[in-house]
Amino acid sequence: MGILQERRLAPLSRPLPGITALALLLADLAALLLAWALALSFRALTGGTIDPSLYLRLLPILLVFPGLYGALGLYPALGLHPALELKRLSTGTTLGFLLLAAGAFLSKSGPLYSRLSFLLALALALLLVPLGRALLRHLFARRPWWGGGVVVRGERKEAVAKLLKEAPILGLKPVEKPEGAYALVVAGSLAAEEVLPLATRFPRILLLPPGEEGLLWAEVRDLGGVGALEVRQNLLIPANLLTKRLLDLMGGSLLLLLFLLFLPFLALAIYLEDGGPLFYRHLRVGQGGRRFYLLKLRTMRKDAEAFLARYLEAHPEAREAWEQEHKLKDDPRITRVGKLLRRLSLDELPQAINVLRGEMSLVGPRPVTEAELAKYGDTRELYLRVKPGITGLWQVSGRNHLPYERRVALDRYYIQNWSVWLDLYLLARTVWAAMSGKGAW
Repeated sequence: MGILQERRLAPLSRPLPGITALALLLADLAALLLAWALALSFRALTGGTIDPSLYLRLLPILLVFPGLYGALGLYPALGLHPALELKRLSTGTTLGFLLLAAGAFLSKSGPLYSRLSFLLALALALLLVPLGRALLRHLFARRPWWGGGVVVRGERKEAVAKLLKEAPILGLKPVEKPEGAYALVVAGSLAAEEVLPLATRFPRILLLPPGEEGLLWAEVRDLGGVGALEVRQNLLIPANLLTKRLLDLMGGSLLLLLFLLFLPFLALAIYLEDGGPLFYRHLRVGQGGRRFYLLKLRTMRKDAEAFLARYLEAHPEAREAWEQEHKLKDDPRITRVGKLLRRLSLDELPQAINVLRGEMSLVGPRPVTEAELAKYGDTRELYLRVKPGITGLWQVSGRNHLPYERRVALDRYYIQNWSVWLDLYLLARTVWAAMSGKGAW
């Protein structure tokens, strides 16, 4: 490789926030154009009259969207939680379409535009813009040029740097030298003589609190000249519980419809396996400590409980794993059909009934048994304040590959940081987790 070529490639060997922002901007514009193309195509295919030249006049106005996204801090969106990014994207996209519609319908050609096309394009854009960003990060987030360099200092430096490396979606790449770094991350206490020289060299400083609790929706307050951090536990607020219940009723109804569509085929497959029952019920602990029977399609042999007792008696190493995790990685009780159902999470479809009954939520902490609840320690009381979910942070963060302590921490994080946007993000991630089968046993 020649010297000139090496010089050309050298800039791409380090994080470049400007290139990252440009890539996101182009992805956003592509998603918006695709949304419009699909909306107009649908309108034309359903018998509507579309004048392409009329809509081509709106192309320059699409630049209002990057302007709005930029004002909302979405370029390059480094260190931004996906749920918060989804909220800002939805806000910017909706506002952009309102401005676009106002300009179009107030013009002389206003009556010629299709209102249905505008509404359909908006709906598609709300889906495609976040999806385009997710695809872009999936392809490039691990590349050296993606994101921005951050200098990590403090007593928890190694742990935080490792965390950032394992979460490339955040776009924060730990570097050793301050030159060209995007921000300073202070992970724990620093000596005063080290803080002051560093603080003057960075446009952004991220201060990590001493604990490990999530602060997704925390806000800074000024109390008479004294700084304070307001942390809300959103699922403990009555109005939020009502909102979540309405979402559960809508989502649970759709999930029940999906279950009924698949039911004949799933029932036949399970029956042909061993002729046993279709459903499996298991006692779990719900909100307020109330017990309920969690519904699943049966994925294990008919004599699963008796077989498990014999198996654990004959395999001490399996007994130890069961006592620690309440799961077996290579569970011999699972049938052939059951393995496929678990891999695609189809066995959990009957839990739509649990949701509609008010026993569970679409998204929430893991539904646990009485024995498991004892392992929640200080988190036990917080867990009992909310409904368990069909899916949650634990499922999209590694599912059964996670140690039990990490699952408990994720449940605590979810309860303390709930929002509609976090639920929507987790539901989208659940679809991907179910399709890929990652982490399912």
